[in-house]
Amino acid sequence: MTFLQLVNKVLVRLRENEIGTAALNSNPFYRSISAHVNDAKSLVEESWQWSALRGTDTVNVTNTTFADLPNSDDSSYILKGMFSSTEYDPLTDLQPALTPMRPLTQYGVRQRYMGGDLAVPTGQPREYGIIGRSPTTGNMRVKLNPKVQSGTTFTLTMDRVAKQPELVAAADRLLVPSLPVFAYAVALASRERGEVGGLSTSELLVLADNYLSDAIAFDSANYGMELDWYPAGDTPSQTNLSNR
Repeated sequence: MTFLQLVNKVLVRLRENEIGTAALNSNPFYRSISAHVNDAKSLVEESWQWSALRGTDTVNVTNTTFADLPNSDDSSYILKGMFSSTEYDPLTDLQPALTPMRPLTQYGVRQRYMGGDLAVPTGQPREYGIIGRSPTTGNMRVKLNPKVQSGTTFTLTMDRVAKQPELVAAADRLLVPSLPVFAYAVALASRERGEVGGLSTSELLVLADNYLSDAIAFDSANYGMELDWYPAGDTPSQTNLSNR
């Protein structure tokens, strides 16, 4: 569903006339409805790791001890895993194999770099640890081990979950399920009027919660193995519980 379609759907529920593309930001009321739609979108996006928000990012690194993850300046970026490979060669059109990288705790990163950057071996990165954010872009920053030497380029591939940017243009298409976004937007917009279609704001929020719960149930069915939990045993690879 597009941004304009969502805004119009909310307007209809509020007993207002539908609008065209040119009117989307033409007055404070329509801008308010647009803001409610984006607020509802954020609420829904942060409630579950939606399949529509999962994907991969890549970045090339050379002569460095760290990497900044692209498009991770929002706090709702979840790093699911990282892989390293040599740089893609367009001349041979061969895609190098991806090598899984091992995540490190903050203590693990400190341990690897205890002797300073110069003491860290160089080579293909096989471990990473989140150390904070870039001071210039706000993107998530990870420390690499081994470090990448000058003249050598490696490609890092990140499996991640990331929020969609705010809907701005009329044709911007919503990625997460539209029904709970619509329902929450109506509930948020109803607070000024006290009711919509005879339903109070509290009743509309309960309805939106039910829509969201149903949408999560449908989407989570695609990731059943992520929701199967096993007790921790002697073999760390046989559990999905973190060791403390």
